[in-house]
Amino acid sequence: MDRIWIALVERWEHRPRAPQRRSIRAPKGGGIVERHDMKLSTKDRESFRAVLESKRAELLRAHGQNIAAATELEEESLPDAMDVATRATGEGELLGLARQERELLAEIEMALSKLDAGTYGVSELSGRPIPIARLRAIPWARLTTEEEERRERQS
Repeated sequence: MDRIWIALVERWEHRPRAPQRRSIRAPKGGGIVERHDMKLSTKDRESFRAVLESKRAELLRAHGQNIAAATELEEESLPDAMDVATRATGEGELLGLARQERELLAEIEMALSKLDAGTYGVSELSGRPIPIARLRAIPWARLTTEEEERRERQS
């Protein structure tokens, strides 16, 4: 059974490269495995670049607003300790959002640099293509869905 599987995979990897989607049966009754063969077209790359740049601009605006709101000093003094605590909690939440935005901005910048380098859409872990459907859902994805799930289970 393993030899058949290896032969199928080898044939799959050496076939002509045209964007297509096929299903093959996994070994030992593992169910249907989706195999994606993709080569991003110029139109796809331009589309992903536009989406990434738009998301980057949106995050930069939101990040600036959250930082400004979190660090803004009120001119009036807060007489009540509860007001001070409420304000501190609100500032902490805004700064937490700003941190998450910075992390996502770094992911987006990485994706844009990969577009420039011609490595966009390729898993950093295995070198396998990331399916276009995943890239449409998460344009800054660095791993395939399976690799991401495996990484999350391990941590």
